[in-house]
Amino acid sequence: AVPRCRPRSLAAVSTPILLEYVGHADGVRLATWMPKFERDGTFTREGRRWTLELTLPETARIEYRIEAERDGRWDSMLDPLNPRTATNPFGHNSVLTGPGYVGASWVGRTVSNPGTISELRVASERLGGRRSVRLYRPHGVPDDRSLPLVFVFDGNDYLNHAQIAHCFDVLIEDGAVPPFRAALSDPRRRHLEYIASDDHAFCMLDEILPYVERRVAVSSLVSMGASLGAVAAWKMMATRPDVFLGAVLMSGTFARSPHPELDDRMLSEIQTFVDGALEAPVPVGLAVHQSCGRYESLIDWNREVADVLGRDRGRFVFAETWTGHDWGAWRDQVEPALKLVLGGYDS
Repeated sequence: AVPRCRPRSLAAVSTPILLEYVGHADGVRLATWMPKFERDGTFTREGRRWTLELTLPETARIEYRIEAERDGRWDSMLDPLNPRTATNPFGHNSVLTGPGYVGASWVGRTVSNPGTISELRVASERLGGRRSVRLYRPHGVPDDRSLPLVFVFDGNDYLNHAQIAHCFDVLIEDGAVPPFRAALSDPRRRHLEYIASDDHAFCMLDEILPYVERRVAVSSLVSMGASLGAVAAWKMMATRPDVFLGAVLMSGTFARSPHPELDDRMLSEIQTFVDGALEAPVPVGLAVHQSCGRYESLIDWNREVADVLGRDRGRFVFAETWTGHDWGAWRDQVEPALKLVLGGYDS
């Protein structure tokens, strides 16, 4: 028999979900990369049928795969009977949501006049070699009109897996935010550049920014990133806060104790930066939108950071969501984040 796995709602108005797998296997488990489901993700066997009941909050969204063991080997697969999938830099995952989940309102919208994206190649003495940066320009705005510039770290992933350029187009066309431009940057050595590196921050501020400013007029800056990219975004704003409107920090890897995905150097650099930044947080006049999924291993560190960053700050939001560490969760936060950090300037 062909193995199959299917999510089925146990009740139309509730959130329990039954996952089924039918086929030969010595074991079946749920793969979500979230601590909760790693503990509670083993399927129960009934002959050739394996089942797992999950209880999701009303607004939950999780990405998952099914892993089946045969003869000592674990095979990973999408759920063949669940058509909902999401992309990520490594491929695809299946998606489950609670009945009250509401995704980003701009997904699937059409726009009359989308912006343009051009690629810039910038030589960097700080980091060595040439850096590729994509410059987003909104439709109909002359280059000499001064606008905020949003620095987006892991820009290619935001483009491919969070459709961020389309979000920009919809928000600007709807008038939800004033026009802005964006520089979408990608690291060459992420594990070295996105751990609060001075060289990376000064590359962005002293090399990339002047190169962009020779092409378009820039009034102020916003930094945005997810995971390690959020560390880079916070570091950039903290390095020169006087030219920033604020920052968007999604699922920040604000590690202050050992984490399985961080080696000793990464942990030491991040911990030193976070501890120092919390002792002297960014000026309260800057807007910060911070978010993290409650299913993430990073949630406690993000709560610690939010307690300090949000203190006495009028324009601060910490959004906790029933999500994991994935691009779908970060896509859903782009709109509220940009409305917060860009909503306070006059176009």
